[in-house]
Amino acid sequence: MIGDAARLPAAVSRVGYRVVQEALTNVLRHGGPGVTELRVTIDETAITIECVNPLSTNQRPVPPGMGLTSMRHQVLALGGDLTAGAKGSQWLLAIRLPLAVPR
Repeated sequence: MIGDAARLPAAVSRVGYRVVQEALTNVLRHGGPGVTELRVTIDETAITIECVNPLSTNQRPVPPGMGLTSMRHQVLALGGDLTAGAKGSQWLLAIRLPLAVPR
């Protein structure tokens, strides 16, 4: 982690925590073998969270959950952005939450 988590507004901290939790759960549930990278950066205006992991080569289907949908709703409610999807042989989840929370 880069930055000072103590300066995050409570709502941003809560959603950031939940996104990290869900991202790592999704890696365990849907990801392939290999290294997962999780980067959390806090600057003067926002927190950015990126999770990159190998795609699964498993052909056995895993029922989809509501994780990405829930994350997207929480992030958008705070005026943030969420991007998720395959990029080559990797899965990328990236969010940006502004530190100034909309009222």
